[in-house]
Amino acid sequence: MLTFGEKQLSWKVLLPQLLILALSLIIGVRDHRLMLIAFAFSLVNMVMGRNLYVICQLFFLLPFTVIYKSGPTTSSYFAYTIILFSAFLVFQSKVNVGKIALIAIYLLVGLTNKFDIWLKMISGMIILLYFVKNVSRDSFKYIAISFAVGVIISSIIGLDKMSSPLLSEYYKSFNNEYIAGDVVYRFSGLYYDPNYYSITVACSIFFITSLIVVKDIKAIVGIPLVIALTYFGTISYSRLFLVAIILIYASQTWDLIWYSRYRLLVFLFVLVLLIVGIPLLRNTMYYGYYNERLNTEDISGGRLSIWKMYMEQIFSSASLFLFGVGVGGKLLNHVGAHNTFIEALYDLGLFGFILYVITFFKVLKSNSLLYRRSYKNYTFLFVFLIMITTLGVLTMNDMMFYLMVIWCSFNIEYPKVRLSKSIV
Repeated sequence: MLTFGEKQLSWKVLLPQLLILALSLIIGVRDHRLMLIAFAFSLVNMVMGRNLYVICQLFFLLPFTVIYKSGPTTSSYFAYTIILFSAFLVFQSKVNVGKIALIAIYLLVGLTNKFDIWLKMISGMIILLYFVKNVSRDSFKYIAISFAVGVIISSIIGLDKMSSPLLSEYYKSFNNEYIAGDVVYRFSGLYYDPNYYSITVACSIFFITSLIVVKDIKAIVGIPLVIALTYFGTISYSRLFLVAIILIYASQTWDLIWYSRYRLLVFLFVLVLLIVGIPLLRNTMYYGYYNERLNTEDISGGRLSIWKMYMEQIFSSASLFLFGVGVGGKLLNHVGAHNTFIEALYDLGLFGFILYVITFFKVLKSNSLLYRRSYKNYTFLFVFLIMITTLGVLTMNDMMFYLMVIWCSFNIEYPKVRLSKSIV
C-alpha cells in the first residue's frame, strides 16, 4: 500500500478536495454513476494515508448520506466509506481496537438480523478511536468548516427536493404538517426527518461558534456560516432545535461578551440586537409556527406514549431488561423508541447499556488535550443529551461524528483571562 504518512491539514489542499466532492455529488444526482467520483476520491486519500483529510471529507459528506448512492433504493456510499476507512486504519495499526473489543463482541452476540448495522457501528467506533488519538486542536477549524459547508451545501440542494424529480425519488414523504391553520413544510435538508436534521445543524453551529469565541476561526468566515446554518435549522420548525439553539447562543454570547476587550460595546450591541430583533420576530410566520408547536397539548409530540410502550416491554422480562433484544431488534408497533436512552436499554439491556457508556467514556477520556476544563467545555454534551431524549441515534452513522464533536468540545481551550484584542 502506498503511504505518504500523516499530512498536516492545509486549506490549499482541503478546499479543492471539498469542491471535488461537492461537484461530484451535485452532478451525481443526475447520473448516479458519477457518485463514484466522490467515493473513489476518498478511497485514494485512504490509500495515500491522508487520514486527517479523510476525516474532513467524512464530516463534509455526512449530510449527503441519503443521496450519496448508486440509486434511491441502494445503500449509501457513505457506509462503504466508513467501513473501508476503518479497515485501513486497522491495517495501518493506527488504532488499538482492544478498547472497543468487549462492546463489539457484546453487540455481535446480541445481533438479530442486521449485521450491516453492527459493521457500521464498529467501523464508526474505530474511526472515533483514531480521531481521539490523532486529531490536534489545530485541526478543529478544518473539521468544523468542512462540516458546516457540507451541511449548508446539502441544505441548498435540499431546498429543491420536493419539486425536482431527480431528488424527490429518494423520499417517500416531505414532512408536511398542519400548524397554526397552515400546511407547513418542515425543512430537513437532505435528511428524511427534520428533527434528525436539526441535531446535525445544532452540532455544526456549536462547533463553529465555539471556535469563533476562541478565535480559531475568524468572525468574518464563521459568522456567515452560522447565519446560514441558523436559517436552515429554523425552517425545520423543530422544538428541539429551538431549545438547543437558545442554549448554544446563550452560552456563546456570554463568552463573546466576557472575553472581549470591548465587552461593554459587545454587550450593548447584543442588547440592541435583542431589543430590535425580538419584536421583529414576533411579526413573522416563524414565531407563529413555533408558538403553535410549543403550545400543543402534548409537547412530546406523542412520544410519551411511545416511551411508555417501550418501557413496559423492557420490564416485561428479566432477560430483556438485562440483555435487551439485540441490535436490529424488532420495533414495537413499527415505531422507533424516539429516545436514545430507551433505545439503548431496549436493544442492549442494562448490562449492554452500562458497557456502552463505559466504553465511550474510556475512549473519549483516552487522550485529553486540556489539563483543566471549565463548564463551557461541557455545554455541547449537555445540549446533546437533551436532544437525544427525543431522538434515537444509537445505530445512526451520525452518532460517532457527534461524539467526535463532543470530544472536540472537551478540548477547546477557552481563555481564563480576557483577550488582548477585540473579537468584534
